Amino acid sequence: MSDSLTDLILSLTPEDGASIGNGAMMALLREQMPDLTDADYVAARDALVADGRLVRGRGRGGSIMRVIADAQHEEGASDQDGDDEANGFALTPTEAPAPRPRAAADRKPTARRPAAPAQSPTQVLSYRHGETRVNNPEVGSIAVHAEQETLYDKPRIDKTKRRICGPFSVEAVPAPTVLSLDERLPPQEADASVARSGETSRQALWRDELLKTGVRGKGGALLRFAEFETLPGLKYIHASGSLAETGERVVVSFGPEHAALEQRQVELALTEAETLRPRPAFILFCAFTFDPEAAKDIDAVTWPGVTLLKAQMNTDLLTEDLKKKRASNQSFWLMGQPDVELRQRKDGLWEVEVNGFDYFDPKAGDLVSGGKTQIAMWSLDVDYDNRSLMPHQVFFPMADAKGGWNRLRKTVRAELDEDLLEQFHGTISLPFEAGENRRIAVKIVDDRGIESLKILPLGDPPS
Repeated sequence: MSDSLTDLILSLTPEDGASIGNGAMMALLREQMPDLTDADYVAARDALVADGRLVRGRGRGGSIMRVIADAQHEEGASDQDGDDEANGFALTPTEAPAPRPRAAADRKPTARRPAAPAQSPTQVLSYRHGETRVNNPEVGSIAVHAEQETLYDKPRIDKTKRRICGPFSVEAVPAPTVLSLDERLPPQEADASVARSGETSRQALWRDELLKTGVRGKGGALLRFAEFETLPGLKYIHASGSLAETGERVVVSFGPEHAALEQRQVELALTEAETLRPRPAFILFCAFTFDPEAAKDIDAVTWPGVTLLKAQMNTDLLTEDLKKKRASNQSFWLMGQPDVELRQRKDGLWEVEVNGFDYFDPKAGDLVSGGKTQIAMWSLDVDYDNRSLMPHQVFFPMADAKGGWNRLRKTVRAELDEDLLEQFHGTISLPFEAGENRRIAVKIVDDRGIESLKILPLGDPPS
């Protein structure tokens, strides 16, 4: 059957060298051989190609043509191109553009290459077709009669729509997940210990830093410690040690890591300190921020033979990277007690005078006055509600002609009363009436940036 099939294929192939598609050839062959399979045809065709009597051509689905003389073969090739045009493809010869002549001044000397052998004029072939095409069964491993698929080469642009994301953006909606009752986390046991809560998990590092750097006081004075140890059974006294110079006992209570040291911690720490023997000479409260009521209690406590101190912690201690890179080793600063005088005038109004800070002098071992010259800023809340500070009057005693309110006036672009500007650079407040809470709060910031708060009652209202 193979010899008869090859002879039949050869007889049906045009003698003038024109191409015939494989699909058309299969249709002609099946008219005479209905049981012909694709595999038989491919084997017979390849045998003819191997013998040099047929050559395979292009076109949709492939084609074959008879091997004839050169002139006739060129004519057959033109017929093949016509077959391609019928299938939606066109080969367009394009002459190469002639080189642009350059002026002699623009020419640069270049190394000459050996002349290439003479060839036919250069031609550029480009495919041109519509927006869609179909897959080519002869490409890759696609079967000859595979199902055709429309491929889109050019997107159609809709100019009425606006892109609001990048071309490779993918939008997604996160799917919420809910744990089953079997997968839920067990309840954690409550721990009332401030020392062992997550907020103060850095206390070991703070204790080592306090032993290393000490506490910086006013005028460069330094409070140094000889040793520190933890006391078992205590929750609010976190370290016990002694002063390096005098050997007096010191206990330390650290505030939370991300919150203010509150009044209740001060109360519980003092209760634990009363049980210690020997009695401590100093109780040091260290915190990043102090609750106003807690600071007031620390300043107001009078315990014979025991001095209560406040130390503000450097916020760089919260981050190890900042702690290592900072230029200063001043991690703890002693906070002074505001020296504030409250008085009532004859007209029934009230006024406040700030006399400065009372600082603890490590050398003298006692509180000393810092004076008014070290007050950078102080503010007054004339009706303090025990929750938030509302500064009704703000003063800049250390400001010069270009600082304080004079500088703020240019910043806010507002005209201020020149007479009031002088008063707002002093240490005596403007007269004010008592508010509903009959309580005031005075916040003072010294030249080191250390803040302190003083809360004073205005007394009972007149009957």
